[in-house]
Amino acid sequence: QTGEVIKAGGGRRTALMMALEYNHGDIMEFLDAKLDLGRLNNANVSVLVDDDFFAAVHADADIELKFRNKAIIDKEGNAKIVSAKKLWDKIIKNSWDSAEPGILNIGLANKMNTLSYYKPVICTNPCGEQWLESYGSCNLGAVNLTRHIVDGEMDWDMLADTVRVGVRFLDNVLDVNHYPLKEIENNCQKVRRIGLGIMGLGHSLVMLGEEYGSDSGLKMIDKIMAFIKERAYEASTFLAVERGAFEVYSDEFLSTGFIKTLPRRIRSDIKEHGIRHCAILTIAPTGTTSILAGTSSGIEPLFAPAYRRRYYTSNDENNERVLNEEVVIDPLFSTMVEDGMSKAQEKAFVSSHELKVEAHMKVQAICQKHIDNSISKTINIPNDYPIEDYGKLMLKYGPILKGMTVYRSGSRGNEPLSPMSVKDALAHMKSQEEYVEGSADSDCPSGICEVSDVPIV
Repeated sequence: QTGEVIKAGGGRRTALMMALEYNHGDIMEFLDAKLDLGRLNNANVSVLVDDDFFAAVHADADIELKFRNKAIIDKEGNAKIVSAKKLWDKIIKNSWDSAEPGILNIGLANKMNTLSYYKPVICTNPCGEQWLESYGSCNLGAVNLTRHIVDGEMDWDMLADTVRVGVRFLDNVLDVNHYPLKEIENNCQKVRRIGLGIMGLGHSLVMLGEEYGSDSGLKMIDKIMAFIKERAYEASTFLAVERGAFEVYSDEFLSTGFIKTLPRRIRSDIKEHGIRHCAILTIAPTGTTSILAGTSSGIEPLFAPAYRRRYYTSNDENNERVLNEEVVIDPLFSTMVEDGMSKAQEKAFVSSHELKVEAHMKVQAICQKHIDNSISKTINIPNDYPIEDYGKLMLKYGPILKGMTVYRSGSRGNEPLSPMSVKDALAHMKSQEEYVEGSADSDCPSGICEVSDVPIV
């Protein structure tokens, strides 16, 4: 209801994250809530899990349900329990059916929490990329990787400069921002959490001739993300020298989960100078901003080199809806066809629906190594993908990822977009060229552009 009120005040729909711990007394009812399409339309629904949960699933053990950390006792004096396997199967079935719930690994998030000595993280923002402490907030920005590829190669010096500017920019945002609550402002000034991320990874890999999810593609992703991580942490350390470390920084910071994974050189610099931010990196979906930038979103693969888009318009005569269809060509694909692409680049134009499901998870796992906050990514699975195989992959990657969201094609009804293959996209572009060439025989083949010879006054 709060979300509806906020939405009514402006033109943009609100977004919420609703999450319950796996051992909450209402967990089974909570999981079914989103199956009713008329409820919780402004919220994403997720289950908070940890290592104990996954251990219980593997052991086929029972989970004792609780409310406010107290066991729930029935009328007979017995503790309320649920089979871990039954709960897991329900999570898998519901997410396979409707793309929800997602899984949020709060156990792993707190193991890697760089503020573990000060505050635990308790939940994420609506898209799941930013684990937050109480009164935490999102302060996000993204580097467009495609703008840093010159002549088919990554310009590492340019990328380093952009990362440094990005860190400084987001640090400034914390100071000029207007906060809705004083508690949020106080917390943000104490911890100075920012989230510099990327967009255009899918397009960048194509430009580099690397296939998304392949062994060589994963190595390139690892190299890019490690580079960004190190430059970002260097920039935050430089800012600590210039402006001071974040307020609740202490030497305990160096022994927290993620920080222990940093190169020794960077940890030594932090120990000597401090650091400006409690956490620096995140990967958001960048949906609208990547469209504006003309590139692929976040770390997602290409949707397709081209796709058919179906949409409705209104018939003015009787106000009936009319179904229309158009073909949309990916801007990078169009440019590379015009300029000429290598065989490696053409091979790298792999659509999201053509990837193996595990390739999505492998990419997220590689990126997770280098991200101190978290990642928002959609793991696409085909409509006919076996639910048993899906469950096995979720159980394999769930313990090593801070969050997982899966979308099965067609699980939410008719889809407005239908992907096209490289072959079909090329054929369509050729047909359009032939149409234009045929039309050029006349300056005005339709006749509608003819005008009378009237002088312009």
